[in-house]
Amino acid sequence: MAGISSIFLFIGLYVRKYYPSKNNSSNEELYSIYEEYRKLWKLSSLLPHFEENEEVNSQDLLHTSNELTNWYFSGGFKLLSDKSSKTFTLIQDELREKKFQTVKESDYHYLKNLFGFLQSEITSEMIIRNKQMF
Repeated sequence: MAGISSIFLFIGLYVRKYYPSKNNSSNEELYSIYEEYRKLWKLSSLLPHFEENEEVNSQDLLHTSNELTNWYFSGGFKLLSDKSSKTFTLIQDELREKKFQTVKESDYHYLKNLFGFLQSEITSEMIIRNKQMF
């Protein structure tokens, strides 16, 4: 979790340092996008990339699936590129498929890799949005 916070802190400081208030509405829009990405990043931290969450169970997966659905339909879908949208859909399909089963090690690692890929994609998209807005 500390790694996640560090990455978003870095992006936030990067934006503030290299793109000072040229246009307040652009900054506000960027920060609102940043906050939405941050929510998605937090939701995807159920399965940390560098360590294993041995306590994850099918209820956790169901809860995460529901939270991801809420994020998506509350406007998050607008922020996803085609590539990250496909990854998001794969994650949701896997979470729904596994919700009534025990979490096998192979399933855990597959989901962990999908979440890691989604996190990489949204980080790249945030950096690209920073460059496009200023």
